[in-house]
Amino acid sequence: MREKLLLVIALAFVQLNMLAQTQEHSDNPLVVIDGMAVNDSILQVSQTEMLSDSAKQIVARRLDCLNSYAIDTIIVVDKAAAEKVILCKPNTSGIILITTNSLAELELMIDGKRRKPRKRITIIDALYFPEYFATALSKSLHRKKIKKMELLIHKGTVSPERKSMVVITTK
Repeated sequence: MREKLLLVIALAFVQLNMLAQTQEHSDNPLVVIDGMAVNDSILQVSQTEMLSDSAKQIVARRLDCLNSYAIDTIIVVDKAAAEKVILCKPNTSGIILITTNSLAELELMIDGKRRKPRKRITIIDALYFPEYFATALSKSLHRKKIKKMELLIHKGTVSPERKSMVVITTK
């Protein structure tokens, strides 16, 4: 668990540099979900909200695509500690690191057959980071061959058997 968290933090710092340079001064902290920096317009949360007992429910409700049980951990880094990070500008009002568990992962179904993606893909990747999502698809699947792609999200369920999935139909 500790190694996974350190890896997520290390991957996040690559994107923190780009986002911190473009982010205007705001009261909202920088939010990183599974190593991907999320724009303020997608998830507007404050540090006090993330320190509350209902932080997972707040994130799930605001994203409206993720079950609160799919959120594994939420770590809040305050402004003083965020300023010590070399990659962040002083105007960053803290960092919130969110990791998800296997309930946030997507299953891949291509032409009625379940396939394994090349990388771990989550609902967040599919909705907000299409370039990362495209790299997770199998090599045998070319973008030009995709006829239809649907994202089926099970928001109300918590059972691992009913994961959300991407259904792809090819030409």
